[in-house]
Amino acid sequence: MSYNVTNLPAYTSEQSRKFMLKSILGGKTIEFLTEKGSFDPEAMGNQAIQLLETDVVWQDGSACKLSELGSVALAQNVLVVVPIALKFALCERTLVKTYAVEDLKAKQKGENGFDDALFIEHIGDDVATKNQAEIEKLVWQGDKTKTGNMKFIDGFLKQLASGTFDLSTITGADIVAELQNAYLAMPIEVRDQEDFRIFLGKEVYDKYKAVLAGKNIYQATDDNTLFGTTAIFQIANGLNGTNKVVYSRARNLQTGGDLKSTELEHWYSKDDEEVKVKARFSLGATAIYKQEIGVLDLA
Repeated sequence: MSYNVTNLPAYTSEQSRKFMLKSILGGKTIEFLTEKGSFDPEAMGNQAIQLLETDVVWQDGSACKLSELGSVALAQNVLVVVPIALKFALCERTLVKTYAVEDLKAKQKGENGFDDALFIEHIGDDVATKNQAEIEKLVWQGDKTKTGNMKFIDGFLKQLASGTFDLSTITGADIVAELQNAYLAMPIEVRDQEDFRIFLGKEVYDKYKAVLAGKNIYQATDDNTLFGTTAIFQIANGLNGTNKVVYSRARNLQTGGDLKSTELEHWYSKDDEEVKVKARFSLGATAIYKQEIGVLDLA
């Protein structure tokens, strides 16, 4: 990677080095799953997730001898954490005719040189923000058959392509009714849990709010619950562009990895006369108890 100076004018006078960074949506899914204990920051390699399900069977308590009824089923699911990295180089001399003139003058005076990247703090902020957005997208839309940044893991949507609670027959007069009907179709023992959420992209949520605003509703509709129910929305920007809505408990969406290392390192390479920028991190995601998860397709 290097500076793209196609849209920069030739240097005529000293110019501002303050940049307006693009507004990029962040990683809300990881933040929520961390809060609910479904993100393991120490997970590495293949991490076993222990599953336990107890079958409670009551019997007549007046009997002297009790039968041994019920069982405890033990199983495992594996969270595969994949290492990911990014690295690029910046050559200040590319900017000699534009922003780097003053630096070149200073170099000639022996004051400093091209041993640091211009705008490195802004570049770091921009890359970190976009990196966070890509991580959010990877959690949901990752697919190892794809190319580019989405190829590293199979995200939740890929894993939930089969074996989930069937919401394929759900319909409704509008998006509000569809979301309500899908929620009511979910098993009560699942949707009654404290960590149950309706995960949806910001674009779907905005559409829902717009339709809701057009109805004759004379009570507050600005909270974060699905109107007419107790279901709580969880905005997941990684679902943008998919038209998919996921009804799930947080415990069934397990993630892990080292995201603390996403801070960018940068250093000057005298051999190449470039500033190197690098980051390493890791991520994994696995859906468990898929029969408790519903996926609504609004397409």
